[in-house]
Amino acid sequence: MAGGDQGATSEEVNRLIAKHARPGVKFTLEDVRGHRAVAVGLSSRVGVVVDGEAGDFLAAFNAGAMVVAKGSVGRCLGYGMTAGAVQVVGSAGEGAGAYLHGGALHIFGDAGAFAGMRMAGGELVVKDNAKEGAGAGMAGGELAVLGAALGTVGAGMSGGAIFARAGTTFDSACAHSSKLDPQGAARLKALAAAVKVAAIEPSEYVRIAALADAGPAPGGEGATAAAHVKVSGAGASPPSPRVTVSKGGADPPGGALP
Repeated sequence: MAGGDQGATSEEVNRLIAKHARPGVKFTLEDVRGHRAVAVGLSSRVGVVVDGEAGDFLAAFNAGAMVVAKGSVGRCLGYGMTAGAVQVVGSAGEGAGAYLHGGALHIFGDAGAFAGMRMAGGELVVKDNAKEGAGAGMAGGELAVLGAALGTVGAGMSGGAIFARAGTTFDSACAHSSKLDPQGAARLKALAAAVKVAAIEPSEYVRIAALADAGPAPGGEGATAAAHVKVSGAGASPPSPRVTVSKGGADPPGGALP
């Protein structure tokens, strides 16, 4: 695989990923500082590790890739995603998982307003707190907020399910709340395990479902390592990164993809 150094915008980085995308290939993006729309529209089962803080629309329209962000990210994380998996070690801005149709989106910190807005499938798990509007217009899939969900959740929802702490305010005009049965408790534990929460008390949570319940959708699968892309730079707004492509190499810092 040929390689070289050059200044790179987000668009150029995406073209480089697309050029070398093959099932099982792993890319590493280093020193990402606010780059928008990185790793968008990937359909191959590749791995992408983002080392830094990505901007808006990270992994938007993902259709099979495994994307791991090792810092916080901007708005509209995983927008319109249909397959694959996205993991964020930090927090995410507003609109995380908006229009999610499939795959798995896991946030290890907080989520901004309107997490899971109009999602129709897949799973979205927020380990900490979610701001107002979570699950607004939700039509399917599963949303789990393990911390506090602020404001009203599930406003205008027509399907799917939201796992939230007991006492969470929801839109009673279109949804109902129920204690977790054994199946629901097992599902909550599985969603919590996805963000490394091993001990969780199901009695402290409820399942909020639309009056016309649509049910959940499955998540994504893993990928293996074979190659990597390194992106580095300094400065702000965003920098002009340098890109190198090399074949093979060890896993990036932080270990293998989930």
